[in-house]
Amino acid sequence: MVHKATKLARFLKPYRKFLALAFLGALGEAAADLLQPWPLKILFDHIFGNAPLSPGFSAVVRALFGPGVWGIVSFSLVAVLAVALLNAASSFTQDFFMPRIGHWVLHDLRRQLYWQIQRLSIAYHDDRRMGDLLSTLTTDIQAVRELIESALLGLLINSLTLAGMVAVMLMIDWRFALLALSITPILFAIVYRFTRQIKEVSRDVRRREGAVASVAQEVLSSIRVVQAFTREEYEQARFERENQERVSAGIRARTLQAKLKPMVELLTAVGTTLVLWYGARQVLAGSLSPGSLIVFLAYLSRLYRPMRDLAKQADILSRAEVGLERILNVLETDCKVKDLPGARSASKFRGAVEFENVSFSYRPGIPVLRSISFRLEPGQVVALVGTTGAGKTTLVSLLPRFNDPDQGCIRVDEQDVRRYTLASLRSQMSLVLQETILFYGTVRDNIAYGRPEATLEEIVAAATAANAHEFIDKLPEGYETMIGERGVTLSGGQRQRLAIARAIIRDAPIILLDEPTTGLDASSEALVMEGLARLMAGRTTIVIAHRLTTISRADIILVLEHGKIIESGTHADLFAAGGRYAELYELQFRGQAPVTSREGLARLR
Repeated sequence: MVHKATKLARFLKPYRKFLALAFLGALGEAAADLLQPWPLKILFDHIFGNAPLSPGFSAVVRALFGPGVWGIVSFSLVAVLAVALLNAASSFTQDFFMPRIGHWVLHDLRRQLYWQIQRLSIAYHDDRRMGDLLSTLTTDIQAVRELIESALLGLLINSLTLAGMVAVMLMIDWRFALLALSITPILFAIVYRFTRQIKEVSRDVRRREGAVASVAQEVLSSIRVVQAFTREEYEQARFERENQERVSAGIRARTLQAKLKPMVELLTAVGTTLVLWYGARQVLAGSLSPGSLIVFLAYLSRLYRPMRDLAKQADILSRAEVGLERILNVLETDCKVKDLPGARSASKFRGAVEFENVSFSYRPGIPVLRSISFRLEPGQVVALVGTTGAGKTTLVSLLPRFNDPDQGCIRVDEQDVRRYTLASLRSQMSLVLQETILFYGTVRDNIAYGRPEATLEEIVAAATAANAHEFIDKLPEGYETMIGERGVTLSGGQRQRLAIARAIIRDAPIILLDEPTTGLDASSEALVMEGLARLMAGRTTIVIAHRLTTISRADIILVLEHGKIIESGTHADLFAAGGRYAELYELQFRGQAPVTSREGLARLR
């Protein structure tokens, strides 16, 4: 808890001036709470009880309000108004500044959390549910904001008021004060026990909310598949199970709160009864003035207020603590892939790429790549061939450092890629994936995503080179046409050509392709291949290949099996060798005339 409080203080630090003003308001409210019963004490003791005022105080009252009873009455009335004015001004100060602080802390937390989520390695995201992160980014941060606005200074005010009241009560009658405080340890024990239980249940609530968000996000992002396989009822049942678990957890939390509140109210009533019984006896015996009893009773209601408030705010406190815990778990997660000390910005790459004895595993003891070694000269194309699970996509992901190898070294232009900053390394690579990722926005924005500062003329030139300009020109608003999220309003071939245009405009010396023609019909594939040919021209390219049209463009073909390179060479050489590549080739292209000569390959290029 101390760690969380320290971290929260760090987020509050930029707003310490506003916080100081709000703190002054808290002090004013605590002072108003302490002063509030004293005008009544003066009336009861010095008007109804006929007790004389102290000489110094009497002189002040006479000077300001005149002599006699009405001078004391006037002073008491003005004191009531002054205390009320102090309370109102203090309350306004807090209500004015604390929401501003809460909203700005929310802004800062959300900004830092979003930045951290983007920076975390691909391996982290592979192990997390997206809905859970979205829940942290929204609901958890809102819980922290509620704590700052509703409970932070409230707890401080209650603590200050409690300390002041105890001190005053001890000064008036220490036996009376100890009697009033006698039930406090029991209250603290009960509240402590229940708040711990509520926090545990709140943690479960937050997990369940994350699960609900994850199921919803997963289904909504795959709605076409759900509807195509008529799985609406199954997904509805899955969602309802998670939602029911969330409801059950929420009810458990509220049930604990429902039990806590009446127990606190009952104990405070017992304490009040004891004080009233003892106080009445003392007043009747003449050892305590009626005004002092009024002060005690007034203080007593406020003395137990922190317990009542804690009982009422247990849910806010628990949700905020759990939310802050989840936020800090993300913020304090170490990025496995990051700039190393001394990393420098890369100059323009020539494009020489070398893998030397590279091994990698996602989980200890289960290697995905084993001792991979090969070299590409600038402008060469290497095709990675193999069955599903051979490690092709993993190998490609190591070059831009989406992951770092467990062993071995990857070099670009004779330098270990870890010696470059991530930004400068990745800025000189372009990716075209099998699953084309487009964003909700205009066609122009999606192409310029690879280089936001690109002019319209450059965007049109890139689209033309990717064979995309013709269909873009026919769209309702051309390059300003809005396309749906993930590009669902376009065909597969159109999406892929936009992705190629995005890669072309980046003008990177290294190209990474993950079978960009999968699932396309013959005409779309031909247009995509023409665009790819222009993209690859003069650039070092690593392509995950399954189709002849892609494989035929490679200077080197690497055949992967169980994470190892088992064959390498040109298409003609590997086909003639009759090994694993020839077997895969025959399985895919059985019934077609094999292309085995360099002249045939040249024609395909």
